[in-house]
Amino acid sequence: MRETATTDHYRLLAPFYERLGSLLFGNEFQASKLAFLDSIGRGDQVLVLGGGAGSNMREILNRCGSKGKVIYMEASASMIRECQSGLSMDLLQQVTFIHAASFDALPDMKFDVVFTQYFLDVLPDEKIDQLFRKIQTKVQAHSHWIFADFYPVPSKMLLLKTLINSFRILTRHPRRDLPEYGYYFEKWGWEERGRSLYCQGFYQASIYGFAPRSIKPETSSLK
Repeated sequence: MRETATTDHYRLLAPFYERLGSLLFGNEFQASKLAFLDSIGRGDQVLVLGGGAGSNMREILNRCGSKGKVIYMEASASMIRECQSGLSMDLLQQVTFIHAASFDALPDMKFDVVFTQYFLDVLPDEKIDQLFRKIQTKVQAHSHWIFADFYPVPSKMLLLKTLINSFRILTRHPRRDLPEYGYYFEKWGWEERGRSLYCQGFYQASIYGFAPRSIKPETSSLK
């Protein structure tokens, strides 16, 4: 595992993080993490950012197969250990774990699939832009991005505010609201190819494809 020094704000939450998610959001929460996994092909190079405890990692690894590879980048060492504990030795050989909070720690390689599930909602706006800028140098024209996160539906606003405030206290996340996810995907040249709604739209999963004509040449290294 490649590692850089980061403060582990999820140390106390990690052991029961997945159970807490199911308790608060129901079985659909896990289903949202499995959405669009059928788009992963054998031999794909997959980037998982902020993957937490990795409840969908076995499915991802089985789909990309022994010739595939997963780069799993997570700022919490406790979450990485939770993820590792759920994988067999043969599956662990397909994963490179990177314990880091800076996107500069990403390896110099191209990815077929990018995952950000319940990750963008904890990043400040400037860091979301940093992420998209970095990803533009790590993908190709055929690459796709699998995304899932919370949305501000009126019927869930009290729960949403409670979650945001709780995470600000427990994990020191800076956000006080949810990002405008679509704005960043559109800005950086990704177009939505499919979407699934869960819990009346409170959380949603989408798959994005790269749209080369919408990228400004000065912001992209894609050919």
